[in-house]
Amino acid sequence: MSRIYVAVDLETTGFSPERDAILEIGAVKFRVPSHPDEEPVIERWQTLVHPGRPIPHRISQLTGITQSDLDHAPPLSRVLNEFRAFVGNYPVVGHNVGFELAFLQKQNVLVGQAHLDTFELASLLWPYAPRYTLGELATLIGMPFEGWHRALADSEMTMHLFLALWRAARTLPHGVLDAIVKVVVESRWTLRSFFAAAHRAEGDGGIPIPMPKPRPEPPTPHHRLEPIANPLPLPKSEILSWVEPNSPLTAVLPRFTARPAQKSMLEAILRAFSNETHLVVEGGTGAGKSLAYALAAIYEAQRRNLPVVISTNTLNLQDQLYYQDLPRLAEALPRPFTVQRLKGRSNYLCARRLMLLQQRGSYSPAEARLVARVLIWRELTTSGDRAELNLQREEEEAWAQICSDSASCRPDVCSPFGQCHWFRAHDNAQNAHLVVVNHALLLNDLAAGGGLIPESHSVIVDEAHHLEEQATQQFGFSVQQGQFEALFALLGREEKGKAVGLLAQIGVEAKASAGRVAQFSKVNERAGVLLRQVGQSRGGDGIRL
Repeated sequence: MSRIYVAVDLETTGFSPERDAILEIGAVKFRVPSHPDEEPVIERWQTLVHPGRPIPHRISQLTGITQSDLDHAPPLSRVLNEFRAFVGNYPVVGHNVGFELAFLQKQNVLVGQAHLDTFELASLLWPYAPRYTLGELATLIGMPFEGWHRALADSEMTMHLFLALWRAARTLPHGVLDAIVKVVVESRWTLRSFFAAAHRAEGDGGIPIPMPKPRPEPPTPHHRLEPIANPLPLPKSEILSWVEPNSPLTAVLPRFTARPAQKSMLEAILRAFSNETHLVVEGGTGAGKSLAYALAAIYEAQRRNLPVVISTNTLNLQDQLYYQDLPRLAEALPRPFTVQRLKGRSNYLCARRLMLLQQRGSYSPAEARLVARVLIWRELTTSGDRAELNLQREEEEAWAQICSDSASCRPDVCSPFGQCHWFRAHDNAQNAHLVVVNHALLLNDLAAGGGLIPESHSVIVDEAHHLEEQATQQFGFSVQQGQFEALFALLGREEKGKAVGLLAQIGVEAKASAGRVAQFSKVNERAGVLLRQVGQSRGGDGIRL
């Protein structure tokens, strides 16, 4: 891989290469420094371009480029040869580089050029960054600046971002980088050369920039819950004092205000817990519902020493509970409580199935990217929950190959491969005071007759108006075309005129062994028939060994 790159950025009249025109091109040719004092910039190149049409007002406001700036600018046809010569054969770097390539390749420039996307790299190497815009990442690496939406300034910032990402890759743990390279070199993923080069240069990358870590979670269980046979009554006066005007919650919730509706709701929930009755509450926006039921649930769980399940419909509300409301309540309340977030098992990474994928060989770009993403993230995550990843659509299908699976994952099978995040979350949930789930898992547990979430004396269903819709989805069945295509691709596909995939591997091994074991010739023949049928099912003429 080259140690010289060209960072490129464009300003355009809009987002469509078919309808819009280029206004400005900026490029920075740079090297990866061999020592900290070496200047990375080799040369800069920039030009305004006459778009052949009036510049839209919103684009002028965004970029600061005016119509008078463009009146004497050269047309695109006059600058392309000079730009092409500046870039040469060096790899192109861009933030969401596909945007630049779409406009330039329409002009027959940079067609087939090696390219690297800093957006994609950042999402892999820094999984817990809050956002991945160029501005946010510039702030993250300590280089905020005011030159946004001008091509040369954005190109230079892209260069700095790429160099920070390069250092991050080179300082990955040796075992992680080695495992990534073994997978990506067997794929046609555009970033395979980046990781291979980082692997060769490992150890001299300098000090990486500190990156965000997983968000703090509420306390998780460390001890078993032993149910109390004769629980004491709920201390209602104490609980209600937390929502009074002079509540100690103001110390940890600066925007806390006492609300009559919140207090009424809390009183109703406490009566329902005490009398062991059902309760339906309709609360308006801003009533403080989640704080009211969370307070009641904590005290109820502690007096019985049994989990209280809280089910929500949306991820946003779950995040609010798990990362904001409950940790703040844990700071304020004098009585410690524990929390576990629990999802369906397909949301959790299985270390054994990941290892099996790493050993398979012949990866699609999406599979290679997913393995790289997961191997980096696995060093940081405590939950193993896929929600922490920034999976692209193609990776969603590949995730099914490495997630926890009820058909094949068991403690005796999976434990030799490392911690199982699903079993850890499930075991913690048995001993947590509060278990936060979503409606889908709550209903799945109902359909399965229990076992997916812990047995509890009380369940709180927030966003209950979505429960009927979720029940329809959970108790129904649907199959998408992409799921079939992913399965067929796993069984057999054609790459460079050669059959690859599970059936192809079986056929090759059986053919090689047919001389020693006669039955293997029938295995080879059957694998060939199935492979042709897979190809026909995908709309082709079949795949041949």
